[in-house]
Amino acid sequence: TPHFVINNFFNDAFFIKSLVSNGVDDLEAYGVSYPGASLKFTVLDTSGIKRSHQISQLSQSGYLSLQTPYCLFGLGRTNNYVEEMFAGVSRHQAKNYFFYEGVIPNSQLVFLPYQPHDIQDSSSWKVELYIKPADYVPWVLGVLVAASIVMAIVVVVLRTMEKREDEMERRKALHIINFDAL
Repeated sequence: TPHFVINNFFNDAFFIKSLVSNGVDDLEAYGVSYPGASLKFTVLDTSGIKRSHQISQLSQSGYLSLQTPYCLFGLGRTNNYVEEMFAGVSRHQAKNYFFYEGVIPNSQLVFLPYQPHDIQDSSSWKVELYIKPADYVPWVLGVLVAASIVMAIVVVVLRTMEKREDEMERRKALHIINFDAL
C-alpha cells in the first residue's frame, strides 16, 4: 500500500542571485558570464550586526569544471534590504567596480559592465533587477488602498471642520462692524 507524506516545508530563508556579464555590447546582447568577477554585499543579520559576504563568479575555469554562470548568495532569515552591493571586474583602470544600494531579498541582479572606448570608469555600467512577485502582493495592495481611503477620509473631515471654523470667524467679524454708526 502506498504511503503519502504531506510536504509542510516552509522556506523562510532569503537569497540574492547575481550575474556579471562580460559587457560585450550596450544592452543589445548580454554576452557571457565574466570569469573571475567579484561580488560583495553587506547586510544586517537577525542580531543587528552588519556582515559582509564575498564570492567570485566562475572561480575555476580549468579542468573542465562545470559551475553555474551566476552567483547565489544565501542571506539566511534576515529580511532586511541588502545595504550595499559591489560588483568588480579585472580591468586595468582606476574604477573597475560598480556600487549598488538597496537590493531587495529574493531578487536577481544582472550587472552589464559595458564601456564605450572613450570612458575609462564604471559610469556606463547598467544593472537590471528582477523581482518575482510573491503571494502577499495582493495583501500589500489591499493595505495600501485601505490606508489611502482612511487618509482621504481624515483629510475630508479636517477640511470641513476648518471651513466651519472659517465661516464662524467670518460671521463674528461681520457682527463687529456697526452699520448704524456709518
